Amino acid sequence: MIIKRLFGTDRFNQLTIKREEDRVTYSATLNTDKEFSSTRLNEIMAEHPFILSIERCDQE
Repeated sequence: MIIKRLFGTDRFNQLTIKREEDRVTYSATLNTDKEFSSTRLNEIMAEHPFILSIERCDQE
């Protein structure tokens, strides 16, 4: 799967599927050991237009 490969993970912590009329939206939460700058996250979104948003949640 493209998302797993992009972010270097083998599973999703959470995957939600939402259907509205003729559109299906997937929301995924995952953990990765990779560090991504804001610039790189913007590039990923530009390269993959099916990704509508990315939210980074840093864990302490």
